[in-house]
Amino acid sequence: MRTLNSKLQLLILLTAFISHAIYAQNDIKTPQQAEAELKADLNILFGQLDLSKVTSGLLLDYAFEYTEVPLFNGVISEGNPVNLPTWSNIYKTVYSAKINNKINLTNPESVLLAIKNSAQTSSAVPLATMHYRYDRFNDNAVQNGWLSYTQGKLWEIPNQPSPYVQHGYKFFN
Repeated sequence: MRTLNSKLQLLILLTAFISHAIYAQNDIKTPQQAEAELKADLNILFGQLDLSKVTSGLLLDYAFEYTEVPLFNGVISEGNPVNLPTWSNIYKTVYSAKINNKINLTNPESVLLAIKNSAQTSSAVPLATMHYRYDRFNDNAVQNGWLSYTQGKLWEIPNQPSPYVQHGYKFFN
């Protein structure tokens, strides 16, 4: 079941990267430029979806993944220690998952600057936390006939359940 979602994510990323590669110039891009170009491609791919069904305002399948957010599920293990660089990557991924106006997030640069300034101007040790919900495509959305991929775009099938599933996590640094 996770395999189907992984295949859908791979299909989305491959479509975006291939279409970008066809039209890309040979100049070096900053991460922000690469993310902006990927978002433009993803906006075309997701343009036919009813994104109002993404009740959290965050769609992880739309995110520029700086890290694999589901690994950091609030349960501490050897595979998911959270330090400030990891926390920063989680936040940047969550921030890039914003797909509609149902959530307001401060840009990552401002958040990190506030944390660093706090650490430099105070004897207190800053503690960065996150608690949020995000949506992602249901692992069986294509198999169940809730989504289809045609003409380079994702389409919701009318009169079917929502293809989105909501998850919630919290992190401490």
